[in-house]
Amino acid sequence: STLSGVVVDTDGGAIPGATVVVKNNATGVVIEAVSNSTGQFSFPGLTPGTYTVTVSLTGFKTFIANDVRLVTA
Repeated sequence: STLSGVVVDTDGGAIPGATVVVKNNATGVVIEAVSNSTGQFSFPGLTPGTYTVTVSLTGFKTFIANDVRLVTA
């Protein structure tokens, strides 16, 4: 499974350089990436399951999405 997205501010502007951390809630495995120049990030090859996704960048409020479910299609 792949988890991907775009980091944006409250006005919808892309935020490059944000740290995106994905934690598998069952195994505790943590993977980290940084959003690119257009705010995009991607985590390919994730095991199906439930994850916690945390996005942070100095000067912005940290965003946490709990119980993000990845399933096989």
